[in-house]
Amino acid sequence: MKTIITGKRIYSAIAPSGDGTLHIGNYLGAVKQFIELAKTNECFLQIANLHALTTVQNRKQLEKNVETLILNELALLGDLKNISFCCQSDIPYHTELQSILNNVTPLGLLKRAHAYKDKLGKDVMEDDINAGLFSYPMLMASDILIYKATLVPVGKDQKQHVEITRDIAERFNNVFKKQIFPIPDPYIPEEVSTVLGTDGKRKMSKSLGNIISIFEPEEIIHKQVMSTYTDPTRLHATDPGHIEGNMVFTYLDFFGEKDKVNQMKQAYAKGHVSDI
Repeated sequence: MKTIITGKRIYSAIAPSGDGTLHIGNYLGAVKQFIELAKTNECFLQIANLHALTTVQNRKQLEKNVETLILNELALLGDLKNISFCCQSDIPYHTELQSILNNVTPLGLLKRAHAYKDKLGKDVMEDDINAGLFSYPMLMASDILIYKATLVPVGKDQKQHVEITRDIAERFNNVFKKQIFPIPDPYIPEEVSTVLGTDGKRKMSKSLGNIISIFEPEEIIHKQVMSTYTDPTRLHATDPGHIEGNMVFTYLDFFGEKDKVNQMKQAYAKGHVSDI
């Protein structure tokens, strides 16, 4: 039975990286659940353009990305009831609180952040890592705490940032001997904690080229769908097919009608339908 979350203050954000467009992984992993949460909770959704500065440093490109992402989000969200939607840089308190939190956060906490450690693991010299990437968890903590959010929808790969935010909030409250900030919890629905890409191996990501777009032209989306990983052991349409690990059925489970999808699975397993 699905648990209904009510009465929470929820914060979520998406960075306008790449070209700013959304794919079905973004929709399933963030937008769809945010729509549901907004029905019974107070929600804050932001375009995290300050976070994007770690990778996008061309002004015109970033402006275009922000505009594209805003339009994509609005098209998918529809009704904005219970949702405060804005651009991160329009609210200067984010960076102001980040500066304050800098003074209560141990350096070692930031050094344990995955993004920083991943860079070091790729043989990048520590002196070449920009401070924006290193302090990324600080800005994210500021984003969450400034709204006194109690729940933060994230993917598994972002869970550590919420854990760091919890540590910072607790330390801040202890230093100033007052419960200024509530301690936020991560929210990771198991069924969408990680949406795999069309290769069936890695998280769906534009940088990996394993996405299915939402707003691209039909011919592009058709090509992406046709490249989806199915059952490599199936040589003929009449061969029994494997459902598990077949990304076509993974996506159909999210978007298709349950009864029809189950019928297709049974037919596929018996070799009654082809992959195309």
